[in-house]
Amino acid sequence: MKEVPSLSVVDYLRTTNIGVELGVMAVIHAQGYNEPTLFSDPAWCDLIKSITQIVYHLNDIVSFEVEKTQIGTCNTISIQIHNGMTPQQAYLSIIQDINNLDSIFKELVLENNEKVARSFGDL
Repeated sequence: MKEVPSLSVVDYLRTTNIGVELGVMAVIHAQGYNEPTLFSDPAWCDLIKSITQIVYHLNDIVSFEVEKTQIGTCNTISIQIHNGMTPQQAYLSIIQDINNLDSIFKELVLENNEKVARSFGDL
């Protein structure tokens, strides 16, 4: 069996490699905003990191069923299950991480997370 990476390594790799920053910068630039100081602002960097983490967390939730049979994936749910969590606990842990990011998606997640967690545990 291959070694399972730590969540901190996965977080670092996926945050730096997912490309959200470039995509958001392209959208902002396309809207005519060309002030380069925005992209070096620490608040901007924190916002982009939060958005990136939210994107990869949501990707892991959605792709878990496909990836759970694949060896060597960096799916957060699979790693947490390997570390002793149930699928439901792993899902709730990811949702809590998203909530802790104070995301723009917080209202959407909070609205249904218990209902989804119950059905997720039944998979």
